[in-house]
Amino acid sequence: MAAELLGGAAIGAAFGELLKAVMEVKDKASNFKNTLAYLRTILVKIDPLIKEMEQQNCELGRSKEELGSLIEEMEEGRKLVYKCCKIHRLNFLGRIQYQDDLAKLVVNLEGFFRFDVPAQTSRDTKETLLKVTRILSAVRKIPLVRTQSATASASDSDFDSMPLQQNDEIESLAKPVLEDIASLVHKSSQAEAKVHKGYQDLHNKHEASGRLRSSIHFFGSKMGFTVNDEINLISEDISKLEDEFKLILSFFSKPVEPKHLFDFLENSMRPSSGSPGHEGDPSGGTPSSSCHHSESTPLNLIPSRIVSQLHYVAQQLVEAGQQQQLLNIYRDVRSNWLEESIQKFGVEKLNNAQKLQWELLEAKIGSWIHLMPIAAKLFASEREACNLIFEGFDSLAEQCFAEVTTNSISMLLSVGEANAKILRSPQSFHLLLDMYETMLELHLEIETLFRGKACTEIREAAIGFTKQLALMSKEVFGDLEEVIEKDAMETAVTDGIHPLTSNILNFVRVLNNYESTLKQLFQEVEGGDYSSQQASVTKRIIQALQSKLDLKSEKYRDPAFKHLFLMNNIYHIVKFVQSSEAKDILGDDWVRVHSGIVQHHANQYIRNTWAKTLTCISAKGVYKERGVFGMSGVSRAILKDSLKTFNDMFEELHRKQCEWRVPDRELRESLQLAITTIVLAAYRTFVRRFGPLVESGKSRDKYIKYTSEDVERMLGEFFHGNIINQTTR
Repeated sequence: MAAELLGGAAIGAAFGELLKAVMEVKDKASNFKNTLAYLRTILVKIDPLIKEMEQQNCELGRSKEELGSLIEEMEEGRKLVYKCCKIHRLNFLGRIQYQDDLAKLVVNLEGFFRFDVPAQTSRDTKETLLKVTRILSAVRKIPLVRTQSATASASDSDFDSMPLQQNDEIESLAKPVLEDIASLVHKSSQAEAKVHKGYQDLHNKHEASGRLRSSIHFFGSKMGFTVNDEINLISEDISKLEDEFKLILSFFSKPVEPKHLFDFLENSMRPSSGSPGHEGDPSGGTPSSSCHHSESTPLNLIPSRIVSQLHYVAQQLVEAGQQQQLLNIYRDVRSNWLEESIQKFGVEKLNNAQKLQWELLEAKIGSWIHLMPIAAKLFASEREACNLIFEGFDSLAEQCFAEVTTNSISMLLSVGEANAKILRSPQSFHLLLDMYETMLELHLEIETLFRGKACTEIREAAIGFTKQLALMSKEVFGDLEEVIEKDAMETAVTDGIHPLTSNILNFVRVLNNYESTLKQLFQEVEGGDYSSQQASVTKRIIQALQSKLDLKSEKYRDPAFKHLFLMNNIYHIVKFVQSSEAKDILGDDWVRVHSGIVQHHANQYIRNTWAKTLTCISAKGVYKERGVFGMSGVSRAILKDSLKTFNDMFEELHRKQCEWRVPDRELRESLQLAITTIVLAAYRTFVRRFGPLVESGKSRDKYIKYTSEDVERMLGEFFHGNIINQTTR
C-alpha cells in the first residue's frame, strides 16, 4: 500500500486508514485505551493539514518522496493498531510490547513533525522571505502620491522626492502587492503553524508576518489605504495561536487522582489505612503527624518540553497584544483543573445540624488536615508552571497564578472555617489544634507561594484563618469550666466511666501533648504565659469535674450504684493523674487524698449492697425466745425462711450486678476480693453451723442451694457486664 500511495494516491488515504483503524479498535482494545485515544487526537488534528501540505508541495513542484517516510509510518501504525485488539488482558508481556510499539509510533509521528516538517518549512519560509524582499524592493520603487491627509501624518523626508500621481493609481498598484505578500506568508507557514507542536521555527513565520504588519502600517496609516483583508489574516493567525495554546494546555490539565499525589508525599504526610483523618491515639492523645512536614517540592505535572512550547506561544500572543485573552484562557483551563483535583478528595463542609458519629466527624476533619499539605503541593506546582510558561512576563505570571488558585484556596479555607465552628467541645479540642498546627506548618509556604500584590487577598485570608483558629482554641480553653458546669448529658454509663470524665481527661492530656503548640497560640493571641495558665486551668477543671460527678451521682436511685459510679470515675481520675504530667501540677497529697475517697466509696458500696443480705445468715436471726430468759434454741422454720430469703436476695444481686461494670481490672479484682472475704466467710460459718438442722429435713436443696464454691464463683462474675438496667437504679 505504501508503494501505491507514493505512486500518486493522496497522502490523506494513509491517515484515513490509520484513523479508521484507531476508531474501530479503541473501544475494543481496553488495554491500550488511553494511548489509542491520544493517537486519535493527533490524527484528527493533522489529517486535513497534511493534505494541505501535499497540495502545497504539488503547487510548488516538490517531490512526493518528501512525505514517503510518514506514509510508511502510517501503514506500519495501521497494522499495529489492528494487532492491539487481539492481545488478551492476561498476556502481560504482549501488552507491554505493544504498549511500547504504540508509544514508538507516537514518538515517530512527533519526530516527523519535529524534524522533517520544520526542515521543509524552513526551506519554504526562506524562499518566501526572499520573494517578499524582492516584492517590497519593487514596491519601494513605485512612485507614490502625497495626499493632503497623508501629508499631515508623514514626514517631509518620506515624500519630498515623490512625484504627483493619482491616488487611485497608487492603490491599484499597492493592493496586489499586499495580497501577494499575504498569500506567500500564509502558504509558507500554514501547515507548520497548525501541525508542528514544538513551534521551534515559528519565529520565521512571525518575522514574515511582522514585515506584513509593517507594510500594512505604512500603506494604511500613513497612506490612508484600506487593508482589511490583510488585517483579517493576522487576526486569524493570532486566533489559531490561541486555539493551539488552549488545546495543548487542556490536554495536560486532567484532574490529578489522589492516589497519584500520595506517591509524591513523604510517609509522614500520607493518611493511614486505618483512619483517613487522624493518626495516633483516637482520643486525641498526640498531635497529628500529618501536620509536620518539610517544604513541598513542586510536582512536575506538565512535561518540560510542553512547558517550553506553551512558553513560546504565550510569548507570541503577548507580543501580539493578546495578554488579557491569554490570561483568560489560562485561568479557565487551570482553575478547573485545580478545583476538580481537590474535589476528588471528597472534603466537605459540616454544620451543627449534622448529627455525626464521633469517628465519622474525626475522619472528615482529618481529611481536611491531610488535604492541606497536598493542596500546597498542587499550588506549588501551579506557581512553577506559571513562572516557566510566562517567563519574562512577571506580572502576568503572578496574575495568572492568583486567578487560578483563588477559588480553590477560598474553598479550602471556607470548608476549614465551617468545620472548625463545630469543634467547640473538649472531646474535639485536639482536632481544632491539629487544624491550627496545619496552618502554622504551611504558613511559610503560603507566604512564599502567594507572594506579590496579586495574591495579597489570598495571603491575608490564610493568615486570618490561622488567627481565627487560635482564637477559637483560646475560647474553648477558657470556657471549659462553664462547659463542665452546663453539661446536662444523661447518657447511660455503660462502661462505668461517664463520657464527661473521659472528655475532660482527654482535654487535660491534650494540654500536655500540645504544650508547644499552645505556647505559640497564647503568645500570638495575648502574649501571655501558657505554663502558669495550664496549671491553673488543670486544677480548676479537675475540681469542676469532681463537683459535676457528685451532682450526677445524685440522680441514681440505688445508693449502691451511686457509690460504685463515684468509685469508678474518681479512681479513673486518680489513675490518669498518676500517669501524666498533671501529677506535677496537683501533687502527691492530692493523689493520696483522692485514693482515700475511692476507698470510701468502695466501702459505702459494700455496706449499702450487702448489709441487709448478710443479716439473713446471722446466727442471731434463727433463734426463738423461750421464757423470761430470752433465746433458747434454733427455730427450724426461721432458719429455713432465712436461707430462702438469702438465696432470693443473692440471686437478685448476682443478676443485677453482673450487668454493672468496673472497667479497671485492678480495681474490680480488689472489690471482688473485699466482697468475697466478707460474704463467703459469713456464708460458710452459717452453713457449717446450721446446715445439719436443714439436712435432716426434706428438700434440703431448696434451702441450701449453693455450696461455698458456688458462692465464690458467682461473686467472681460481678462487674463484668456492659449494659445497665435503668430500672434497678
